[in-house]
Amino acid sequence: MNMKMVKVKSCDAEECAYNIKGKCHTIAITVGGGPTPTCDTSIIGIKKGGLPNITAGVGACKVESCQFNESFECIASGIRVKVFTLLPECATFKGRSAKTNEYICRSTTGQSQGGGGDVKKEDNDSR
Repeated sequence: MNMKMVKVKSCDAEECAYNIKGKCHTIAITVGGGPTPTCDTSIIGIKKGGLPNITAGVGACKVESCQFNESFECIASGIRVKVFTLLPECATFKGRSAKTNEYICRSTTGQSQGGGGDVKKEDNDSR
């Protein structure tokens, strides 16, 4: 099976060492599996790092409740990373209820709301 790493289309975590002009310049990020889909790769610092000619991909996704997680691999067409509270999070995250398999998405206020229907993977910034 030939798989390509899902790209990080944009990142608004300006304080992250890998962020240069809204783009992530590390080889790969890991999206964490805590209560929110945070970017576990983010490094806060005054010195910039990463590789300027590289656009990050999603190396691993530990958020099993996301509809785009398949065997810890992201299958979205691309993701966006945004800072909603304090930490950068995957804004493309779209959860699903374990009981009904209905999709759940967090609004910008952090409350869950029922969803469903078709999902456009390209621009799924549902929060």
